Amino acid sequence: MAEQSAPTPRDLAEPTWSAGGVRLLDVDPELGAELGPEAFADVQRQLVLPTLQLEKGGWDRTWLGSARGVRGKPRGFLVVAGAVSVDLAIAGQACTRMITTRELVLLDGWVQDSIPVRTGWSVLDQARIAVLDERLGIIGRRWPELMSAILERAAQQIRHALLQQAISQLPRVEDRLLALLWSIADRQGVVRRDGVWVHLPVTHATLAQMIGARRPTVSLGLRALAERGHVRSIDGGWLISRDSIEVFPDPESTPDVVGD
Repeated sequence: MAEQSAPTPRDLAEPTWSAGGVRLLDVDPELGAELGPEAFADVQRQLVLPTLQLEKGGWDRTWLGSARGVRGKPRGFLVVAGAVSVDLAIAGQACTRMITTRELVLLDGWVQDSIPVRTGWSVLDQARIAVLDERLGIIGRRWPELMSAILERAAQQIRHALLQQAISQLPRVEDRLLALLWSIADRQGVVRRDGVWVHLPVTHATLAQMIGARRPTVSLGLRALAERGHVRSIDGGWLISRDSIEVFPDPESTPDVVGD
């Protein structure tokens, strides 16, 4: 079943195309960690990906196919800078998944749902995106180590999605919020003397959709966390106290989770 319209109406701002694109290993050298020096230099010199610049607001992922220099069908994208989100709605309920810098998404299989799902994409913070197209085939043939790294990076999205689902099932909204902040900090956090800072360019309403709660409850939960000294709003993000991680028990000390 094809994708339907976005969960909420948004004005779509036209993207800005980057004529030169980006060299993949210039913006994400970690992907080439398993390459030898000669292969790394070869990839760095030859592999240039089309890019687009997105302003805050809604965007249409079909734009990926229109980016200057795209070859064939877009297979995915890498967030070079900024943050975007994908929003899914079913039966009047919406959920949001944030995709931030250095996260990689593969797109094949996104339009095969039988149930009516409405999908939309948003730019949370001005973003630059590199498009993965038929060059993936070239990567697989010439640099299999790089292809493995790309697949591993994309597979991390599955774990992140499962973690977010588990977080949304915690009974207390304060624990959901704190766990979400820590999960983002593991990927994007900046360690400081007074804690770990995460840039989180989202509204309380979007946070609610990320953890399966309502906006007023999220506002109250953030206030409660601040009063306990676990988090502090600062510099356009949240500063998490290091000892707040003690809120979550060690899995080894809790009963195993098994299916019915």
